[in-house]
Amino acid sequence: MGLTVTNTRGRRLLSLLETLFIAVGLFAYVWSFWGAPVDPLVQFEAVLVVVALGLSLPIYIREYPASKSWRFPWPGFTQGMPVWVTPCARLLMVIFALQLVWTLFRWREGVPVIIDGKFALGSNGRIGRILTHDEYRVAKADELRLATLGLINFCFLPATYWWYRRDK
Repeated sequence: MGLTVTNTRGRRLLSLLETLFIAVGLFAYVWSFWGAPVDPLVQFEAVLVVVALGLSLPIYIREYPASKSWRFPWPGFTQGMPVWVTPCARLLMVIFALQLVWTLFRWREGVPVIIDGKFALGSNGRIGRILTHDEYRVAKADELRLATLGLINFCFLPATYWWYRRDK
């Protein structure tokens, strides 16, 4: 018997990979408060999001034609799941949205960049505001927190789908 997404071993493997990405996201989120090297971690998480997207594609293929609907993620992912899955997923989305709003409100002039050797908030090649080194590090840490919460949020439903979902 091969390893496919329809047998228990295949589903559990995909769920464990998604859970590993969640653990990496949690670790990076906590580490961001204690001076984590932000740029390499954000790039690493960008790769993880692409891989997580690849791991989520079999769900859409498996659930076709229901997955064509734009409303599929909520009813499609949570159907037949334990009752705690939907509230947890919604809580993760609220936390991500709050971090997004906080980051946008705090650094509305742009994203933290280094332009001509200066720490700045840049937008489309323009400098919105010059930052001190400490302000730059805080802005980059906020960027990392946003990326990690996005990764966690993105991986939660597929992880629970592969772990709990039963064949139709």
